[in-house]
Amino acid sequence: MNTKVFSDDEQIRRVWDMEEVKDLMARRAYMYMQDMRRQEIEMLWVQKPENRETAVFGSNWGFYLGLDNISAWYVGEHGNLRQKQLDEISKNDPAVENKPENLGFGSAIAAPLSTALVEIAGDGKTAQGLWYSIGQRTDPNGDGTASAYWVCGKIGADFMKEDGQWKIWRVVEAPDIIVTPGDAVANQSVFWEEGANLMENLFGTPTVSVTAHDPTFNWSDDFPHAPKAYYTYDPKNGCCPEGVLNDWRPY
Repeated sequence: MNTKVFSDDEQIRRVWDMEEVKDLMARRAYMYMQDMRRQEIEMLWVQKPENRETAVFGSNWGFYLGLDNISAWYVGEHGNLRQKQLDEISKNDPAVENKPENLGFGSAIAAPLSTALVEIAGDGKTAQGLWYSIGQRTDPNGDGTASAYWVCGKIGADFMKEDGQWKIWRVVEAPDIIVTPGDAVANQSVFWEEGANLMENLFGTPTVSVTAHDPTFNWSDDFPHAPKAYYTYDPKNGCCPEGVLNDWRPY
């Protein structure tokens, strides 16, 4: 817990830090919508070697550790998916040229952020945040149709200052709701069949496979955590494998 008493100048700096962290995640949200994943990694994430090594991207099914592994999945595998989609579209509709400028043709993706909760560490070196996202994902099928989903859930993040600038260090996207539009949620299955969960399939093969968040039990696992006042970073409260609390689970 952070019990330090801050001077007026320090409090002003902390308020500004909080706004910079919110702005950083807002920029990430817009880059995400524009499929600017490589630019996101290069511009918004930590870049110092020692911080790149400890960067994390997590979801319900595990974690990618290290920025190189994150980039290989988040940028590389996603790019392969977009190319495969364009191959199918162009094959069925020659009017759509198979060229880099058309990657993402027929797709739409969004993860807007709301209900921001941000804590700046007492030592000013790190920050933690939690948001809720009511998002959507639409992917082309190649035959002129598309598959669309509502994707809603918590997005948590840990941040670190590099040379006076806030950078994303660790992120966890934990979807609670993945449903198709046009049909009542009550008519859709509560549990996904094996291998049918869209977001799980897109998450690929993480460095660490673990059930980090299971929406079957709502938010009982408290992950990613709602930030609380703290003085210095503790991975047990972070967006990383050490932050996962599985002791309560009935399985």
